[in-house]
Amino acid sequence: MIKIDRDGLTLCKLQGELFENSIKYVNQSSSIFIRRFMNSNIARTFDSKDILNDTKPFEMIYEIIDDEFGKSEYGSKKFGSESLFWIGYIYRYFSYTYNLSSKQVYKMIKPDELNERYYVYHTFDPAFAIERMLEEKNISLDEKSQNKKLLNLIRNQKYNEEVKLIPMTRELAHNLFVDFKNDVSMFESEESFKEYFYDKKNIDLYVDTKKEKGYVLLAITYKDEVIGEIRFKNISNESAVLGIVLKNDEYKNKGLGSYSLLKAIDYAKEVLRLKKILVSILPNNTRSIHVFEKIGFKEIKEDNNFIWFEKII
Repeated sequence: MIKIDRDGLTLCKLQGELFENSIKYVNQSSSIFIRRFMNSNIARTFDSKDILNDTKPFEMIYEIIDDEFGKSEYGSKKFGSESLFWIGYIYRYFSYTYNLSSKQVYKMIKPDELNERYYVYHTFDPAFAIERMLEEKNISLDEKSQNKKLLNLIRNQKYNEEVKLIPMTRELAHNLFVDFKNDVSMFESEESFKEYFYDKKNIDLYVDTKKEKGYVLLAITYKDEVIGEIRFKNISNESAVLGIVLKNDEYKNKGLGSYSLLKAIDYAKEVLRLKKILVSILPNNTRSIHVFEKIGFKEIKEDNNFIWFEKII
């Protein structure tokens, strides 16, 4: 942990003021603005301290973020100005003293969580407040803990070899139908996939994987068990919309969803010969957003229901 110094305090104050003034200059909700900022190129200049040598006014910074992610008026909930200042300050203090990027600290603690904790922690010393919040979330940033996490990651690489995607068949679809009691979509809402939910009477409608019909269904298998499916919809010569459904959270928590996605990207490139993949996700599904970002998806737009991501392959 790095001791805060004058540069660090200046960055904290600057980011706090940037967040506070977002009420006046930003049209989307506070949580969406903060997510965009923490994942932006501007945030990287805070991480590197280059922003200290810049003289951009706040109005220009907000415009730069809009140019990077696209203009959006999604969401209307605004945090209080004092809470926003504290959130900006505490995020930068966390990033600076733990030598973490803006993206990394954002993934650990979300804006809504900080807003809820404002009245409890804003009078505390920032270092103590951060420590307490990490304890609440059972997050340890000491070197021993990080090494253990890395070891687990290495061990889990075996999943990448054991997860397979194969064309959907009537038999596989039936297995999914029998066991799909608590299916979990990593992308769109369940409502948007109702057309694919299996029905014994219509099961033949969902086992065709011919590209010319505009969709391809692939079964996800792991250790000889069918655990879910990959869906390519709206297939054109260059792109398709991707979706994934797993039987339940057990498989998602093992990281099998991420490995399945990597397999799906390879399939899209090598078999379907696509140039890009589109996915959509509900704004509050931050867990899936993290999955997208890890494997190179970039946010391209927001509409009334979803945030859309794209990956060039």
